[in-house]
Amino acid sequence: MQSSIHTIGINTRFTSSKQRNAILKVANPNEEKKIEMEQSTLKENTDKLSEFGGKRFLGLTPKGKEVFAKYKVNRDDLSLTVSFTHELSILLKEGALLANDHYSCGLNEHLNKANSFMIRKLKKPRSRKVTIQTLRWLKRLQLLTEMQYHEAFDKDKVTYNFLREIGSQIHTGFGISNIKPNLTSIGNVWKFPKNRTYFNPEETWKYPDEL
Repeated sequence: MQSSIHTIGINTRFTSSKQRNAILKVANPNEEKKIEMEQSTLKENTDKLSEFGGKRFLGLTPKGKEVFAKYKVNRDDLSLTVSFTHELSILLKEGALLANDHYSCGLNEHLNKANSFMIRKLKKPRSRKVTIQTLRWLKRLQLLTEMQYHEAFDKDKVTYNFLREIGSQIHTGFGISNIKPNLTSIGNVWKFPKNRTYFNPEETWKYPDEL
């Protein structure tokens, strides 16, 4: 039998999410205050940053070396850099191993999972595993950054739309902490140029033949 959720004497089983949130605020008067404090702390922490970025584990070279994709945006001039610890083509060589999912962290952080866990063969492949298409996509984002593609930059300053595209492929900062800066808080606090028309990086030119 399906159970109903009762809050302060109200059956919330058939209420909308908006109504349930309103009910829960009444039932938990400190919850709204807690959220407001977290949002205020998040804004303060974001405002203290001079740069933001992250790195994504892509796999291991034939010699067992870790391969990462990295990006960093500078607050002062909103310049953006995208780099790799190795040429991505090394992950296509015999003996190389690709990550079985999306594993990322901040630039100065360390992943909390062992390499053996991140490259192990899974019974059911995950949608965000690293493939040759992933490597080509990341390479394209690097090339667009280096050439400061006109739809992605405005007078050398990266637009927030393009930064969000970079972050979604490498590291967003979400899910770590409610008060730790992430792509959304960066977009809300830092002064990015007005977003230009959305463009699909995949359609800017054909994939390069070599990584």
